[in-house]
Order: sequence, then structure tokens, then C-alpha cells
Amino acid sequence: MVQRVKPWTRWHGGLLVPSQSGSGTVDTGGDPGSPDVWDATWDFVVNRTDSEATVRSTFQGQGYDEVLNIENGTAETLGGWLYTVDSIPGYAGDFPEGATRVLCVETNPTNVEGDLWQADPSLQFWSETSPAGTIPADIWIQWWQYNCRSGTQQSTFAGRDKTLYVTQSDPPYPSTDFPWLALQGSAGFQHTDPPNDTDNFLALQSLRSAVPYDAGNDPVGYQKMFQNLSSTVIVPNQWWQARMHIDTSGAQGSAEMWLRPRGSSFTKVMEWLPGVTQFNPGGGVGLQTFQWPTSANDRAGAKVMRWPSTTNGQGRHAFRYFKGPQLATAENLLSTGD
Repeated sequence: MVQRVKPWTRWHGGLLVPSQSGSGTVDTGGDPGSPDVWDATWDFVVNRTDSEATVRSTFQGQGYDEVLNIENGTAETLGGWLYTVDSIPGYAGDFPEGATRVLCVETNPTNVEGDLWQADPSLQFWSETSPAGTIPADIWIQWWQYNCRSGTQQSTFAGRDKTLYVTQSDPPYPSTDFPWLALQGSAGFQHTDPPNDTDNFLALQSLRSAVPYDAGNDPVGYQKMFQNLSSTVIVPNQWWQARMHIDTSGAQGSAEMWLRPRGSSFTKVMEWLPGVTQFNPGGGVGLQTFQWPTSANDRAGAKVMRWPSTTNGQGRHAFRYFKGPQLATAENLLSTGD
């Protein structure tokens, strides 16, 4: 019997351990040594107009360690809201996998400084004092996502936004040492100019990966892993499921990602395998081979995660709805169907 791990627990060495915040209870459900599955569910009520204190206490009561950078019920202009809903404008169907409510992440970036416009509403998974390996170095993650473009919710996106931000640095944020950072955006790193501002590509960034790139055009391109197999994207007004497998447990890291619209099968959109994946970035660089040498921290696993993290761009008012994320130590432990 697969264990279902509630948000207020973490995995460590195959055993369920209460989070350091100490709230909630543990559903052990089976053999304590069996692989773990971690599910985020949103079947509780948080309103956009609730006070900041109510929003924070509700999420923390469900086991999340922290709620950050939300404008809910405040006089501040932070450009980010987190709340749960039982309906989506323009959508008449049911939610994936029998969910009764989903999480809305609403963002409308504000001016931080100069030309920088950002919003950063985030839920923090696990405590900042969690040990390395709280998030395993070899991890499978998937989630359902619906980007709304209906009525007054006409979502648009910048070229690069953060989605899953894990870290092992101390203090953890802003991170000075992260094994990887999952991204979305309208450019997806393979477009200087995005094809539009309504679709979402997937991408990954790492401090130590060596992705083929043209240094003259993109001086930090070595960090970026884009959709090198398929241009399939998350399009608006449709449920999409994203799945990713990231493994930094060995001497070299690897990354794979898949996408599928609800009711269809997965398309593999990304595969970066060390010593195997090759790419010619142009600019006279020639054919290069991907490498991702890992550090001891990478191999140990991360301590904490924030989700969905930062969105960018002036005027990029967006409404994204989520079922999940779900984390697992093996692919066959992830939910299937729908």
C-alpha cells in the first residue's frame, strides 16, 4: 500500500517524520519503509478577500510552513494572491482526478525597481531548518494546470517565470546554492522573441549544468535546459498535466519533462542526459554534449521548496489554476488516468 504523505510531513530515509513546525498528524497508511508519495490538495476554502492573517493561518493549518508575498486582504501592493476555488470563469467541466477545489495563483507584477516588475506569491513546503534530503535528489513531480483566458481573466506571461524553487543554501532564500529551478514562460529559452504571450513552455535551470549555447548571444545559456524534443506547450483554457523527473543523486545530473492535455497521452518535451544529449546552438560553436556535474549538496537533496514563486513582466496579469503538485520517489507512484 502506497503511503500518502500529508503536507505537514516530510520524507527522510524512507520514514515519515513530522515537520519541524509540529502541526497536523501523520497518515502512515502502510509499511513505514515503503516509498513515499506527497500530495498537495486544495479541498479547503481560502478566499481572495480574506485577511492576510486568515490566509496564512488557513494554509499553515493545512501543513504549509509559510505563505509569502500575498496581497490578500492587505493595503499593500504586492501583485500576488493565493486562494482556492470551486469554479473557473468560462470553464464548465469537472476538475482533474475528482478534485472539488483547486488553487488559484493570481499574479499582476508590480514595479520592484527600475524596469523590474515582479510578483512572488508562494507557499513554502517544509521548514527552513529542514535537513538536506527532505526533497530527494532523485525526484518525480507532476501537477495539473489551467491557464485562464476568459472574461476579465485574460492571462499573459513573460518569457521566464519560476514554478518550483528548491534550495539547500542557508538561509534558503534568496538561494545561493540550488540544485535546480523549474521554470515556465512564453519563450522557453529557445526563443529570443516568444511566439506569443499566452502559452507556457517548460524549462529548467541549474547552477552547474553545461548546456550547449552560443556564448556571444547568451552568456548564461549554460544553465538553461529547454524543451529540446517537442514544442508542445501549455495552452490556455484547457487542463494540462506536467510531469518531470530530475535526478542529481549521482556524479552527473539529468532532467526529463513531459506534457499532456487532459484525456490524452504524455508527449516527452525535454531530455537532458549527461554524455548523451547533443545540441548545436549555432553561432559557429558546433555540436556539443550536455554535462551536469553535481556537487555534494546536489547529491544530498534539497531542504525546502517554494511554489509557484516569481512571475515577471509589467502588465502580465495572469490567473493559473492548479491541482497538485504531487511528488514521488518513483514514477509508478504518481497518479495516472483522467
